[in-house]
Amino acid sequence: MKTNINRYQAQGMYMYYQKLRVFFSSPATSLALLLVLDLGSKCEIPIAVQTRLVGLAARHHTAFICLTRKDAEVSSIGSLVSIRGEGTKKRSDFDRFAWEVTVLKDKQRGPGGRHEETCHGPDGLC
Repeated sequence: MKTNINRYQAQGMYMYYQKLRVFFSSPATSLALLLVLDLGSKCEIPIAVQTRLVGLAARHHTAFICLTRKDAEVSSIGSLVSIRGEGTKKRSDFDRFAWEVTVLKDKQRGPGGRHEETCHGPDGLC
């Protein structure tokens, strides 16, 4: 199996896991239902860390969302990803933005789903 992840990146992922484990053991996070990780464009998570994150999520009734910046042709971060989508946004008016999410992989319903919506931009930025 070929991997592009180096030893320091792997150690960083394990450090993420350790920090999340401490985060979830805190009584202050007893109501955390959603945790979003922005992993950037060149992130690969070792399968061992993915398995541990899935275990943490199941134990604490939490959903993990990992945001990455990849082309649609590039594979997802791993086989444990249950749903993968590609999002786009464009300005449709002076203070409105149209955004769309296309489902590329869904283990429960299959690929091909789509959701789009139009939203107002925040005050001061439009």
